[in-house]
Amino acid sequence: MLVFCLIVASGTWVFTSLNETFNTKYEFRIAYPKMPEDKVPAIKLPNTLTAELEAFGWDLFKYNRQRSNTILVDLSTVENNLISEDDLKKALFNQIPNQVKVKIRNIEPESIAVQFEKKYIKKVPVILNHQLTFKDGYFQKGLIKLAPDSVTITGAKSVVEPIDHWHTDTLRLNDLTKTVNKTVEIIVVDNVILNEDDYLIDVKIDVVQYTEKKMDIPVVLVNASEINFLMIPQSVELKCLVPVDEYDNIVPEDFRLEADYKNNAYKGKIDVAMVRQHEFAKQVNFYPNEVDYILFENE
Repeated sequence: MLVFCLIVASGTWVFTSLNETFNTKYEFRIAYPKMPEDKVPAIKLPNTLTAELEAFGWDLFKYNRQRSNTILVDLSTVENNLISEDDLKKALFNQIPNQVKVKIRNIEPESIAVQFEKKYIKKVPVILNHQLTFKDGYFQKGLIKLAPDSVTITGAKSVVEPIDHWHTDTLRLNDLTKTVNKTVEIIVVDNVILNEDDYLIDVKIDVVQYTEKKMDIPVVLVNASEINFLMIPQSVELKCLVPVDEYDNIVPEDFRLEADYKNNAYKGKIDVAMVRQHEFAKQVNFYPNEVDYILFENE
């Protein structure tokens, strides 16, 4: 009997409470899906709105189950560069289900000032922010591949024109031993619009095992066409790390070492400089890094 009475009392309390009026504050995200055909906002617009709603408990219960957290504000119909209080309340009412009776007591902000500039469109390359580490003996092979490797950005000319590249979120990977395929998000910047397909960037990083390779590379004498002399040695030993799968494909002709007599000769020696190397070669070293020369008098 006592349990029955408690159930009845609880039900009565709930029923009474749901028939009372409540004032409740909610925060909404503001989205701006429509713009004037040839214009865009030149200043940052608010992305949240706080509203105090009044309703019976029953209606608030139904509203909380069905409500959207986002209100849509149409910038294509803005007049006098102002989104008025009535415009914001209309956008808020549009996301309230028809069967729910709710009053809007107040909103913050009460209005939104909008400054438009002519739309400016530009295509810029994507730069991947990354922090990578590799296990011993493994390295990145070649360049990181991005798709798309550039994005189209739209905004006010004063905002978009100075931008010459676009960054992604940071990709952090450790102890890599095999090729990586990942997707990263593009960084979002206020007052700049990207195409819907450009918010995600596919990343491919070729990772392979490397091994040491030694080669004899001839030293090419430059800027000494009118001088008769002997250069010693005429080739040097080069060591580098190369991909295991490219070992036989990387040959001495992929490298060029030069001894510049005019610019780098001193006291019977000429510094040797690397002017070309294979794109996959890493940690390239050669010895000696200078050559001796002996001048001969022209007969």
